[in-house]
Amino acid sequence: MSGAPSLLYVFSDGTYEIEQKNNDMLGLDDFIQKLATLAPGTKPELDQLLEYARDIQGCPNFDDDFSIMRIEL
Repeated sequence: MSGAPSLLYVFSDGTYEIEQKNNDMLGLDDFIQKLATLAPGTKPELDQLLEYARDIQGCPNFDDDFSIMRIEL
């Protein structure tokens, strides 16, 4: 088997149901779009995602759980 590995992300609803600074909810589609555009190699993808979530909500703590797991196959 060669080429890029397959990736599987498992996450809780609190990972994408984030109230943004403008009071809109992030939502699943926006979360998936962000997940697809993470830049490999600069910083671990899940760290990038956590920084993004904290930035859009405007505070470092979450009201709901923020659980995500990356599995490389």
